[in-house]
Amino acid sequence: APLLSDMKNLIIVSESIDLLIIINNYLTNDIKLNLDEPFTPYQQLLSCLPQSSKNLLPQIYQQVMCDVNSPIYQYYPLVYDIDMENKSKAWEGIVILPFIDEAILLDTERQYCLIQFLTNDEIERNSFGMIHRYSTSSISIDTSVDNCKSYSNDSNKVVVYEESIQPNTAFTKPF
Repeated sequence: APLLSDMKNLIIVSESIDLLIIINNYLTNDIKLNLDEPFTPYQQLLSCLPQSSKNLLPQIYQQVMCDVNSPIYQYYPLVYDIDMENKSKAWEGIVILPFIDEAILLDTERQYCLIQFLTNDEIERNSFGMIHRYSTSSISIDTSVDNCKSYSNDSNKVVVYEESIQPNTAFTKPF
């Protein structure tokens, strides 16, 4: 799909002049992004899972999703649509949920999902690890890059590229 910025010079025919004004204002303003820390795995799951999948999270996170007094409860409707466009299996569908405000999500996690309520395994699962890229020998990968390892068996060679995720940094090595 094209980026919105690719459509800047496109003539848009619309019945709504308001829509044209909104699009024009959006495209003519400079887009500025702040390099920030990535979401932890639990924050990411909180931002995209429906309440019916709460069992993928630790108990304290499940409570934040399901408690009617939780500041983020409204983002987890019990009934939701599933986008099945170009999909043939139920598990391929994309759940349609309200977008959750990042500040509210992070604030709620800080207040209610205290680390002392997590097991050591849950804490480890919520930490940043290594990025792994797997490639067979038929696909070229730059093995001169630091942290690139090769593994072989009788018929296949697998190259594994590892890069750690550091908060407040961007990926510096190409895949």
